[in-house]
Amino acid sequence: MRHILNDRTLERFVKFGVDIYGISAELPPYKIAEQTIDKTYDFFRNTMRMPMTLREVGIDESHLKEIAAHIATNEGLDNPSIFAPLTEKDIYEILETSL
Repeated sequence: MRHILNDRTLERFVKFGVDIYGISAELPPYKIAEQTIDKTYDFFRNTMRMPMTLREVGIDESHLKEIAAHIATNEGLDNPSIFAPLTEKDIYEILETSL
């Protein structure tokens, strides 16, 4: 979520944070978005008890390039009509950050 937060995606993060988490709409938009991301992370980590890193599910850095290439090739995430288009480089950076 942090990787795709930008002026283009900001409005959706703000709406989600205000509508779902009750974050004050009076805060600056990027502050709302950051709080939304933090609360979403906390929900999945603490409420759903989901693993939040790749290492927690047994994935290390040894195959990140291969995984990124596979996702980029098979998922079509660079399509401009997608909410947040991603290149293979973006996918790799997200995976690396998720270790």
